Amino acid sequence: MKNLLSGYMLFQADNYKTTFEFNKLVFSLIPSLVDKGFRSYLTFSGNMVAILWMQANSDSDPNRTGDYSIANASFFPVIDYAAQNIASANFSLQWTMFNSFFEWFDPVIGDISVGTNVWIGGRLITREVFEKNPGELAAICMPALGSAIMNLSEFHLLDMPLRILLISRLSTVGGGAIHDVAVDSTPLHPAWRQGGLASLNIAFSYPNGANSTVTDYVKATVTNQTQSIDPLIGEGVGAYFNEADA
Repeated sequence: MKNLLSGYMLFQADNYKTTFEFNKLVFSLIPSLVDKGFRSYLTFSGNMVAILWMQANSDSDPNRTGDYSIANASFFPVIDYAAQNIASANFSLQWTMFNSFFEWFDPVIGDISVGTNVWIGGRLITREVFEKNPGELAAICMPALGSAIMNLSEFHLLDMPLRILLISRLSTVGGGAIHDVAVDSTPLHPAWRQGGLASLNIAFSYPNGANSTVTDYVKATVTNQTQSIDPLIGEGVGAYFNEADA
């Protein structure tokens, strides 16, 4: 890898519909962005989405030169949408060039070495879903957030920011060489070889000392939200890496 271009994108609207349309647009662009060498971590919480984009540069690919203008061109539909909705939403996109993966990892990702109580469910999302059902996928990432937060207020968990208790995270980690590895050379989940383009995770955190009423609610919420993905992706798609729970 010659160097790495990293971009941080933040979008936050004052209403559900504007955020939903933004997420739908981003999802529809994922296949083409992956084809251009972009990988990403997307975090959804309420009417806010934060996205970390990464692109390893290549001398042989004109789409991966590290040129900020070329990178921005790939995201023009997103930038244009944000500009059209400036009255109801805040949007920012900032690019930084790093000389290596390790130079990027330490300040951007790092190792916080802190554990937390969290219940997580996950599914692999195929290219076909992004291409044919970006709206349905966007809806899955968003609707349960408000109701879960509202219900948790009944448990009086006021010692932590309730608005970030339940989040959805999507990582575009498929594509490229991962689909070409010999079948018997790795324990990689077979679903990755069937077009898996991203891993979608539903995560619900809770405080230390939470009683069984809270933890049971957390588990049920994550389970139901994760299983709501299944009709969209079909059978046999699987979960992250070697966890075949689909």
